[in-house]
Amino acid sequence: MISYDFLGKNCRLAKDLQNQQPFAKKLQELDVAYQQICFLHQTHSNQVAVIDSPQAFSHLYQHNLPKADAIITNQKNVVLAVITADCVPILLFDEKNQVISAVHAGHRGAKNHILSVVWQKMQALGAQIASTSAIIGPCIRQASYQVSLDFYNDFSCETFVKENFFIADPFCDAKFLFDLPGYVMHQLASLGIKNISDTKINTYSNPHLYCSYRRCTHLHIQDCGRNISFIVNH
Repeated sequence: MISYDFLGKNCRLAKDLQNQQPFAKKLQELDVAYQQICFLHQTHSNQVAVIDSPQAFSHLYQHNLPKADAIITNQKNVVLAVITADCVPILLFDEKNQVISAVHAGHRGAKNHILSVVWQKMQALGAQIASTSAIIGPCIRQASYQVSLDFYNDFSCETFVKENFFIADPFCDAKFLFDLPGYVMHQLASLGIKNISDTKINTYSNPHLYCSYRRCTHLHIQDCGRNISFIVNH
């Protein structure tokens, strides 16, 4: 059975999570130990960590968190977790073939095709397109994601992206609004994944529920906290 969840406001940095609610309560419900959780040292890359055996878990976490922005496993009772504060958390799972993944996708990771790398490695562990689902978690939405002209021009070679995932900001010249979750959903669909769901939750506009780096920056708040998204096959 696959379990997953998206937890927000009460979660801070990964090193503190084991002592915080509601995360600790959720782990208790799943009968999962904190030591079974696979966090990452996220760097906005397209690097993917793979746990395909108990030995792989020990090897990856022998010294430090692996530097990657997605993690995949076909092992049971291993919790995959990503930390976000506006970027898109994506959970993928093939329950039939027991392959799961947690992905942290900011605009840089998405632009560098992290989802393509994830899907290649999921297939290598036995995942099949017909039985794979994807869920897009709470993240910043287009109405709240103002970007610069330079950001827009960084997609100059991707006409489809510029035409479909950017709109001019009606309140500010030379600024645009970027649809990051829409861009990610398009990439998932391009891989052939048909069963895609979206929480449609905007981290920026839900201050009582979710952490938002951009919102805290605008409010001059130093510690914005973190949201956590996790998935486990048990």
